[in-house]
Amino acid sequence: MARAWEQRGVSEARQQATAAMMDAAEDLLYEVGYAGVTTRAVAEKAGVNRGLVHYYFGSMEELLTQTLERFVDQLAEALEALYEDPNLSFAEKWRLGSQFWVQEPTSRFPKILLELLAVGWNMPALKIRLTEVHARFRTIFERNFGQALRDYGLDERQFPLRVIVAAVTSYQLGLIVEGLSGVDVGHSDLVDWIQGWIDSLETQAFGAKVEPPGISQAHGSRDSELVEQAAEARPRRRRGVDDELHRVAAAYKSAGTRGVKEALHVSESQAYRWVRKARDVGLLPENDRFLNSEHLD
Repeated sequence: MARAWEQRGVSEARQQATAAMMDAAEDLLYEVGYAGVTTRAVAEKAGVNRGLVHYYFGSMEELLTQTLERFVDQLAEALEALYEDPNLSFAEKWRLGSQFWVQEPTSRFPKILLELLAVGWNMPALKIRLTEVHARFRTIFERNFGQALRDYGLDERQFPLRVIVAAVTSYQLGLIVEGLSGVDVGHSDLVDWIQGWIDSLETQAFGAKVEPPGISQAHGSRDSELVEQAAEARPRRRRGVDDELHRVAAAYKSAGTRGVKEALHVSESQAYRWVRKARDVGLLPENDRFLNSEHLD
């Protein structure tokens, strides 16, 4: 079944109704859990006729499946945007991402994700989609953590990438489950310990520990010396980004956007963004007819 929020050639009224029903399903998952996601409850919350739920989605199972896919698309895009930000070091990206799990364990995203995971245990069609979700996030982590391992000079024989990624996903899921259960003993300590280790790798690789703007160190705020060190370290931290941009340029020249998608294991929209970055730094020509034909601007 075509994904409701991406359908073409349907009326605006139908698009609005399907979006409202998925919004309602998300709200109910967050507010009362899966048991409260009934046809009646969805229709009432969305302000539509009950019959439209099954008319537009076919079943509650399909409504939940498409709600999951839309939800994950939004999260994955946000995660990719964070890890592709060339103005942040890997340590800064990790800090921003990991703080969320400790500070917001009962917020909308963790609660909805866990509800959908639980539903998938007894719903085969949704379980298949959830497997695809896990694979998508593993791909994002593998690409960015693999680059971090290379930047930090770590031997992958000693720090296997698949093991690192599995540990990260299990770590995040554990924080969510315990946080939703009201258990947070040791969470902050664990996050701080991991952050300290990554910061030490950052210092060894680039010569300066860099705090993100607006976040102070545990025992004092940033001072002018740290700011100067950050400015000096920034070009060195860009080496990983520069390497990726050269890969993008080579892949694009060889096979266009498809080549970039395959080389970086990214979506088409992400591939376009990487190509724009490569063009902006001069690795791809401004007047290339093939580039211009892909409407990158």
